[in-house]
Amino acid sequence: MSQSSDKRMCKTHNLQIIATNLKESCDEESRHLCGQCLTLRTMEQTIHINEVAQNYLNEIKTEYYQQKSKNIEQAQNILSQLQVCIDELKRSLLQICEKVSQQITQEIERLSSLMEKLDQTVQSIDVYNFDELFTKLSKRRFRKFIVFIQKHLKISDRTNLEQLKNRRISSITQFNRILNKSNGNLLNSIMLVELRRTLDCKDYNDNKQDTPGLKVVCQTHNKEVIAFDLDPERAKENRLACIYCIEENSIKYHSLTKVQKQWNQLEEIKKKKLEALQQKNYENEQVILQQLTTFTDILQQKKNEIIDYLKEHNSNLNNIINSAFQGQNQNWQNFQKKTLLDIAETLSNTQLTDQIQFKQENQILEQEQQLNKNIYNSLQKVKETCATSFQKISEKICNDQEQVFYHSMIQQQREPQMISKVVELNLQIPQETKYQEIKQTQTDSVSQGQAKINYLMLQNPPIRQVDNFRSLCFTKENDILIAGCNKSIQLYKFIWGQLELIQSLDKHDSNICSIYAMKKSKSFVSGDFNGKVIFWVFEDNKLKFQAELKEHTDYVNQILMNKDENEMITCSDDKCIKFYTKEQQQWRCVQTIKNHQSNVNAISLNALENTLISCGFDSLISVLIKDPLLREWQVKQTIKNEQYGYRICFIKNNHFFFQPQGQSKIQLFKKSSVSGEFEKMNEFDVTKIQSSCCRWFQMEYKEQSKLLLCKNGNCVNLFKVQDDYSLKAEQTITFETQSIYGAITSDSLYLILWDEKSKQFQIRKQYDE
Repeated sequence: MSQSSDKRMCKTHNLQIIATNLKESCDEESRHLCGQCLTLRTMEQTIHINEVAQNYLNEIKTEYYQQKSKNIEQAQNILSQLQVCIDELKRSLLQICEKVSQQITQEIERLSSLMEKLDQTVQSIDVYNFDELFTKLSKRRFRKFIVFIQKHLKISDRTNLEQLKNRRISSITQFNRILNKSNGNLLNSIMLVELRRTLDCKDYNDNKQDTPGLKVVCQTHNKEVIAFDLDPERAKENRLACIYCIEENSIKYHSLTKVQKQWNQLEEIKKKKLEALQQKNYENEQVILQQLTTFTDILQQKKNEIIDYLKEHNSNLNNIINSAFQGQNQNWQNFQKKTLLDIAETLSNTQLTDQIQFKQENQILEQEQQLNKNIYNSLQKVKETCATSFQKISEKICNDQEQVFYHSMIQQQREPQMISKVVELNLQIPQETKYQEIKQTQTDSVSQGQAKINYLMLQNPPIRQVDNFRSLCFTKENDILIAGCNKSIQLYKFIWGQLELIQSLDKHDSNICSIYAMKKSKSFVSGDFNGKVIFWVFEDNKLKFQAELKEHTDYVNQILMNKDENEMITCSDDKCIKFYTKEQQQWRCVQTIKNHQSNVNAISLNALENTLISCGFDSLISVLIKDPLLREWQVKQTIKNEQYGYRICFIKNNHFFFQPQGQSKIQLFKKSSVSGEFEKMNEFDVTKIQSSCCRWFQMEYKEQSKLLLCKNGNCVNLFKVQDDYSLKAEQTITFETQSIYGAITSDSLYLILWDEKSKQFQIRKQYDE
């Protein structure tokens, strides 16, 4: 077939022609065949395949053969490796089974030999030789065999071992019943008691210590004491028991060895505690001595410097004065003309009064100014060193005082209990202290479940404030307490549990009811009854007014910001929630949502900052979501409650708690994964005594400590939020008034409360029980 014919196309299938039909009867149109035509006519014998088609078919056959051969070889290799592994596993199993079988055979032989010697052993025991009896019994070993078998057998095989052990124990029990029949004399009774004690032990120990003897006798039988009664309700004089006491009473006695062990453990604990106190005292002493040495060294150094300054100043002063005195009482006959002219010029411009200023006097004043400056710098260094030393020493002293106070509180409230039992503490604050004027105005209670934390009130001198506080807040460093006292902003320095008023500013026209302290800067925001919001900033350790906004027309009940602190949210009694943005260091309101029909009491933002919840006097809970594209807030859901509430708080992203007013319940809401809306999931008990309540002390959740702080009526409740979002009551602080306001530090270490009844701050510190 020519090359030109090979390139022709089949008219039937429009494919390249690869073969030709050699039959003479075949017409010209069906003579030339493509691949598909060729397939259809494979049964005919008059087909001629050209060279190209032949090569193509041969390549297909070769490729098919190579692929199949490769697959077969791989299968053979895998099966060979599997066979090697199975053979190795077979050998290992045979070795293990053989070894276990040998051990079982040896143990059967040993037990058979032991049974043969058992009768001889029992017959050979002298019942009056107590030491010999238990020396022989203690030599019986069984544990090593159990440990070995457990290493090589499956769990199902351990049943046989337990049956073997039970048969052994059954034999010993039978021996015990035989001994029960022997009540003839005192030695048999002693053997009975001691043998029972031996059989009750969990482990048979070759190194068992002998029970030490005592020279003390019991008061009932006048016999040697061998056991103790540690029942906490038992009278002290009835705690010692002899062998007759043990036989006559069904009391659980403790052996002398066990009591000695417990006492040694107690002594060891006491020793460790005292050594720790001793070490701590030594460390404190070294710190104090080091600081005192540093202070005295600096003091001595600066003292020497000041003495040198004084000596130098006196020397310069004497030189100036002596130089001035040299020109006096001279003979005028020796003066030159220039000197006389200078004298005349000086007298012509000078009035002879006490106000005359001499050049030497100015020099002396300059010397004195330099002296004073040097002395001041030296004293300033002494002051700084003294302050540093005072701080370091005070840290040790204050910490020690707090520890002493804490342990004394525990000691006063601890009830006598067994040493071997867990000591349960019921920590309560004394109602009268040296510096405290609050008398029976509040009580503390801890949950029956034995709370792990407790905020104890520090015994500081009372800080009274007659005017009313309505909002308290700590700065991010927890070193400043910001307080809204009527129309004034008061700043208190807070260090080591002590408050000190350092500044007070009046910029608000009405009472302050909300404060938000920023986390990224030394600034905060405050809101008042007239709807005004004021921005404050700390500069040069002083609080300064920065700016103000007047977007609301009524009480600003709460202020929130996002994490970047470039967006702000406020809620008010004017039924509005307002949203602000910070642009070019200026704040402006960009959106207002009015979904509530009455006052908006509280708001809360979730962790992702894309959902906002609010509660108001209209018994509604509004759920707002932020559109990520439009960057606007929209009302997603409105929940109608049976009762309004003052407090609401998000826990992470999909759960929040709501406190209905006047109820002893707190409600948990969860976001549905199906509908995307929040539904009430559960209710938890909350301590409340008075039904009425007041607002502005907002609910607060601390993620780091899982602590939820919530006021209800005249009670301040603290809860731990569990992993399943249930609440565990930790502590309840009760007052005689509903007007309570407070703040907690960012690390949850300190809690500060102020109530309208006592007009005093309570500073409480968290202690782990």
